[in-house]
Formats: sequence, structure tokens, C-alpha cells
Amino acid sequence: MPEGPNPPAGAGAGPVVAAMDDLKSLVERASRGDLEAYGRLVAGLQDMAYGYAYSLLGDFHLAEDATQEAFLAAYFRLDTLRESAAFAGWLRRIVFTKCDRLTRGRRLATVPWDAAAARPADQAAPDEAAQQREMKQAVLRAVRSLPDHERTATTLYYINGYSQNDIARFLEVPVTTVKGRLHAARRRLKGRMMAMVKETLESNRPGDEAREAVINELKARVAQFDAEIVKTRTPSEKWADGWHKGRIEDVRANAAQYGITPDVDMPRMLPEYQASQTFRDDFTDIPQRWGIPEEVKLITLRELCRAVEVKPLALLRWQEAGMPVLRYRPWALYDRDRVRAWIVGRDVQPEERMSAEQARRPVRTTLEALAEGAATVEEARAVCAGFETATFLPMRGPGDVDRIDVGGLDPLWVDEWVALRPAEHLANASLYGLDSPADSFLGVPPEFIMGPRCRVFEIRDLSRRLQISPFDIVRWTNDGMPSLRHSPWVRWDVELTAAWVADTAALPADRYSPKQLDDLEPFILDAVATGRHSPDLACQILQGWAGLV
Repeated sequence: MPEGPNPPAGAGAGPVVAAMDDLKSLVERASRGDLEAYGRLVAGLQDMAYGYAYSLLGDFHLAEDATQEAFLAAYFRLDTLRESAAFAGWLRRIVFTKCDRLTRGRRLATVPWDAAAARPADQAAPDEAAQQREMKQAVLRAVRSLPDHERTATTLYYINGYSQNDIARFLEVPVTTVKGRLHAARRRLKGRMMAMVKETLESNRPGDEAREAVINELKARVAQFDAEIVKTRTPSEKWADGWHKGRIEDVRANAAQYGITPDVDMPRMLPEYQASQTFRDDFTDIPQRWGIPEEVKLITLRELCRAVEVKPLALLRWQEAGMPVLRYRPWALYDRDRVRAWIVGRDVQPEERMSAEQARRPVRTTLEALAEGAATVEEARAVCAGFETATFLPMRGPGDVDRIDVGGLDPLWVDEWVALRPAEHLANASLYGLDSPADSFLGVPPEFIMGPRCRVFEIRDLSRRLQISPFDIVRWTNDGMPSLRHSPWVRWDVELTAAWVADTAALPADRYSPKQLDDLEPFILDAVATGRHSPDLACQILQGWAGLV
């Protein structure tokens, strides 16, 4: 028995049917990165998505743009689709979002429906071409006059012979509803007009080149992620040698302050230094590594500037005047007793004094001075290194009452940060469809944080892999790009990032090579010093990356 209106000639089993029959398999394969499978999904649903976009926009060219953007966004969001069989309806909602953004002025205003008839067709004599345009205009005006639901059903039915079952699945309505809408439209558009509707819509279908454009764009984007996200950084031997020699110089200088002979037979720098036992030993065996006596009471720059109520920039400049410092590049610590003895009796200038609010945000205070030209990039970098030393220094036992430094996270902020974490972990888990946080650092599936399936990165590695500025990442995050938080730390899932970028068509301000982003702090500080970015954005980067405030 025929389904309501007679199907278009040659409709039979519409092109989407083959894809629908094994839709689940195709979606699952595509979600694993199989672009051939995704190409079949695009081929099966391309005209459906295009027809739907056209019914909303009334312009063939914008409908093509919206459809292509929707297929690109859908690919990068496949991991958010819970039921593979629901792909068609899920895709329709993405198409609607793209069309809605176009009609809200994110792009050029839509061309009127009548103007769409001017789309080039097969070459014809001038009189015949004019007649064809007039007929198309009449057809498009007639289609435009239909109520929204009837216009959508008619466009989908006649653009490429989709069955009513396929249309119902795409629109997520019962088949009887589709039949009713088509029947109502058929009563309005009678006789020869219906044949002209079919001819006009079919002649404006996107061809194979549109599908190929989607797949080619996906291949380019996937290749970029393969090359820039998955690859690991391997420092050169020259870089490692230079750092190692510099540390030997530091250790000898430290030991000379106490008249002792240091052990300079230390491990060499490794590419994965901060994940290595060498890194942990650098801070758990400080006397041995740094070349100082066991009995030395150490204090960090963070605690020192608060104890003496002096800005960190002033303390750095005092070092140039002879205040003792212990270095183990890139870190720095101070002998508490020696530095206090040096400071006693020093005439502290008013501009060197640090207020209570500045003591809560000493790094921000330094960045503001940098933006005002009152500090150099080198000085600001030394302040950051000094404060990072405090975040890496392990906590001491409660019996060590003589220490000013408490190590680890900033003691003025740690309670506030810890209080935020339960809500942050719930929000993180929700991005992966979890009802409660997983047992991991961020509350997300642990296999995404470590191991071969790792896809969560801190801002330096994400910037380097995407070859974009960390300021763009923070700017996009402030605009709604998903992030994973465990205060003060912030991380990003590259797949969620890719989906958001594809969905919003976000564009970076500039592109940078991984080498330019290798040493992130100078990059950030130079942007502040030259006025390209504000201290506020720089502080967001440094807090989320290194816990600095």
C-alpha cells in the first residue's frame, strides 16, 4: 500500500536506507576514527540534512554551509551520542543549531527565497532561462507559503526520494505525522506544481563534491590532531646538556656559601623530567641535590615576601645587592637565618612594601608591574620560578615548627580551593555522561588522564599541540569551552576541545610553532609586557597551570 502521496519517480529505497540498515555499526566505527564509515553516513544523510537546512533558511548556498558545518561538528561530538540508532535525529538538532546561528546574524543575512531561483542551472537560451527562473520563483514562493512543518516534510520528501520512515526517524516524529503533513501540503500544492517542486528541489541537491568536501576537511583536521596532539616533545641533547651544566654551576655556588664540597654527580635532565623520580628526588633530597648542609632551614620566595612584607620584585633586586640565594635551576630557595640576618636593618622603601591584598596575590602584583613597565620579563620570570618552587616543595611534618614555609599549595588559598573541588568533579564527570565522579584526579575516567588513551592536557601541552596561544585557550574557556577543574589546576580534554572549536567555528588569533610555545612563561610574560594581553588573562593561565596567584 502506498504511503500517502505517491513517492517521487525512482524513489524506491531512498539513499539513506542503506545507511539506516547498519546505522549503529557505521556510527560505532566512525566514533573510533573510521572516516570511510563516516563518509557513508554523510552520503546517506547529506540530502536529508541539506533539505532540512534549506527548509529553515530558504537559501541553497547557506544551507550547504550549515550542512557541512553540522557534519563536521557531529564527527567531533560522536562520543557524546549515547544511542547510535538516534544519530539521524541527533544530527538534525545540530543542523538546527547551525541554521539558528546563521539566522541570528553570525554570518551574512539569508538570501530571500525568491533569489534562490537564480542559482545557475544547465545552460539554456535566454528566453528559456528566464522562463525557468520565473517557474522556479513561483515554485519556491509556493513552498515558502507552506506552514513550517509541512514545508520541512515536503522538502525532505521531494529532494531525493527519502521514505516517510526515514523522514520520521530524522524528524523524531511518528510516521503518521509525516503522512499527515505531506497530505496537507499536497492539497495546497496541486497537480503540475507538485511535479515542479520535485524538479526544483532535486536540481539543487548538493552533489558528491559536497560529501567529499566534508571528508577532506575531516581528514585535514584529524591529520592535524594526529601530528600536533598525539606527538610527544623530545628535547635536544644540546638543551639537556645546557641545563645539566647550569645546575652543576648552581650547586657549586650554593656549596661555596658554606665552604663545603658538593656532589655534582647528579642525574641528567630527562625529556619527561617532571614525571620522573629525578624530579621528586630534587625536592625530597634537597641538601644532597642542592649542595647545602642538612641543618639549613629553608624558606621559599612566597613565604619570605609575606614574612618580611616586601614585594617579591624588591627581594629579587636585593639579591643583586648581595642578599644570599640558593639556586637549582630553574628553582630558587633561601637560607632562612642568613637571609633574615641580611635584611635586618635594611631601609625598606615605601614602594617596596607589600600590602595585605598584594600578599594574597603576589604574582598578579608582579604582572601588573610588568604591564606598567616597572619590571622586566626576566624579573617576572624569576618571581614565577620562585613561587613554583613553593608549589613543588613537599609538606613538612608538624614537628618542624621553626619553618615558615609550609610547602605545596598556597596556604592563603588552599582551603578555598579544596572546598571547590567536589562541585568541580561533579561538573567534570557530567562532561562524560557520568552521574558521579570517577576515582581519579579530576573525577573523569582515569584512562583519559594517563596511558595510551590519554586525552587530557595542561595548557602548555595543549597550546603546543594545537599550535595556538594559551591566551586563546583561556579566552575560549571563558566563552564556554569545556574545561576540567581541580582547583587551582585546570586541564582540557582535546576531544571536547575539538568538538567545541568545530561547533563554534572559533578562530585563534595567531598560529605558533611548538618551538615558540616550548618555554611558556616567557611567551606569557612577553605578551603582558608588550600590552598584547592583560595581567588578568596571564594570571588565569599561571594559576590553572602552576597554582600561582
